[in-house]
Amino acid sequence: MYSTHEYNFIKKKVDTFLKSTGLPYYDEKYIRTQNSQLTEIDFILDINNCNVCIFTKFINPAPSSSTITKFISNLNIVKEITNKEIYAILLLKSEISHDDKFQLMTHPIKNIILNNDDKEILYKMFMEFMYSNNIFIKDSDGDTVMLNL
Repeated sequence: MYSTHEYNFIKKKVDTFLKSTGLPYYDEKYIRTQNSQLTEIDFILDINNCNVCIFTKFINPAPSSSTITKFISNLNIVKEITNKEIYAILLLKSEISHDDKFQLMTHPIKNIILNNDDKEILYKMFMEFMYSNNIFIKDSDGDTVMLNL
């Protein structure tokens, strides 16, 4: 199983990171008030011509195939509503099945799966990925904060 503390740790860290980018983003509470079908997307980062949808599941065992299928369905809904390109980031404690990976790989929405059973390492992987894609944390003056990993 998982501890609520570990599960919430990842969500809180991602929320803090997204806030610090200065880019518009939406958390799961807001997302669900806009569309109750979007139950598997925890955050949406709005970047010009695209949306980055983030799925955080720091649980054992890994999310079920039906959860992954629902997430993909949610991505399609966001794409249809926003008419923007969609990218997906999955932050997982446990690896998903080969069938689920294949389902994601063959779907036209670009995605990346980051998994590690250490919540601190998983969060660092997320930050490194975001920075490598030019999504940076800003300080109160709007200056880019360099990663200190």
